Amino acid sequence: PLVDASDHVNLVWRVPLGVCGAITPWNHPLLIAAKKISVALAAGNSIVVKPPLEAPLTVIRLAEILEAAGLPAGTLQVVPGAGPTAGDALAR
Repeated sequence: PLVDASDHVNLVWRVPLGVCGAITPWNHPLLIAAKKISVALAAGNSIVVKPPLEAPLTVIRLAEILEAAGLPAGTLQVVPGAGPTAGDALAR
């Protein structure tokens, strides 16, 4: 807890949300996916990522690399597909 000069205490509770969903755009698919994935995992969440239809292999390969590096199975899921179907299901 942070205590300042006044008579109150500031508390920050870092609690994982559970499963996060991320839809990445076509421009810079690896960079944007890495930013979203890293923040979700650092906060203790699992994440489902829908890569862009134009470049899904970069995010799929990133997931393979992270799994080979020791990321627990199921922590990162990649769901490629068209936006109206895969993206809509992820956003619900």
